[in-house]
Amino acid sequence: MKILMISLLIVFLNGFPQQGINLETCRNVLVYSAPTDDGLRYYQLDLSQHIEVELPLDNLASAPVWSPDGSQIAIATYNEDGGFDLAVLSDIDDEPVQITSGRATQPRIRWSPTGDWIAFESRNNIYIVTPTGEEHRQLTQGNQTYFLGDWSLDGRNLVISVNDVDRQNMMIVSLETGDFSEITPPLEGIFDYFVSWTPDSEGILYSTNRFSDNLSLYHINLLDDTSALFVDSMVVSVSWNPAATHFVYAVSNNGLNEIYTRNLLTAEETLLTEGVTIFHENYARPEWSPDGSLVVFEAIDNNVAEYRVGVFALNIATNEIMRLTSGNRNEYTPYWIPC
Repeated sequence: MKILMISLLIVFLNGFPQQGINLETCRNVLVYSAPTDDGLRYYQLDLSQHIEVELPLDNLASAPVWSPDGSQIAIATYNEDGGFDLAVLSDIDDEPVQITSGRATQPRIRWSPTGDWIAFESRNNIYIVTPTGEEHRQLTQGNQTYFLGDWSLDGRNLVISVNDVDRQNMMIVSLETGDFSEITPPLEGIFDYFVSWTPDSEGILYSTNRFSDNLSLYHINLLDDTSALFVDSMVVSVSWNPAATHFVYAVSNNGLNEIYTRNLLTAEETLLTEGVTIFHENYARPEWSPDGSLVVFEAIDNNVAEYRVGVFALNIATNEIMRLTSGNRNEYTPYWIPC
């Protein structure tokens, strides 16, 4: 498969006009990061208008995270105490409204699907806070380390990982009752890593060495607690298509990555990147576009002399791979703004 340099889809960043960002029309709009002399900066790329804008956000500790409806942005910024403050803004040019003060110790942010809560990690525990900062709750307490997974799609439950030195298992906390339910039991030498909820919120995909010596992707049915092998390889992330019938994922093969889709109903797997061997170590992390037509990922372009990492997109209908950025710098971790 050749990497097609199609003029309509190749974006030459130096020639981009600068204009304001309209959060109301976010169809197929990407955000990605690039290192600069002033630190990591974030950029927004509108594929329909071929316009890139540098986001005017400073002192970021992680990527900005849009609310599910795209109307608000949550950010984590460094503070003087070595931790992070969380803030929310309604427009990219607005002044951020701080919603925590020195509370967060990890810049990991997860909006609830309804937009009512933001979950984050702090001092080995999990908290939630409203976008206004008026209400917050500590969900976990104890001597173990709790890692944030993600919300169920109905927004009623949050999956978390519990780490205790030589083991890691998964639990669900109910936002309605505050009760915890164990998904996988803790066992010495066993590590379970949350990957994704299934679209019906009745199952979870997770990478685990629970059933073999190697990490593989399994599906656990929360209705009957049965687990089934999905991918016999380590998978760190998946992204669902808008119809929730397929997910896309990357696996490492001899140090390089290949991208596949899996049909949730038929279990059919399709290799999308046959003949392409340019993927950057284990960090492809493909993301399905809001309209379902593209899968975006980061990769090293063999056609660029300095082997810079850039943003690529794969056309699902044609299997064509296109570079979306210029190749003048390194660009990382592309993701789509929700619409």
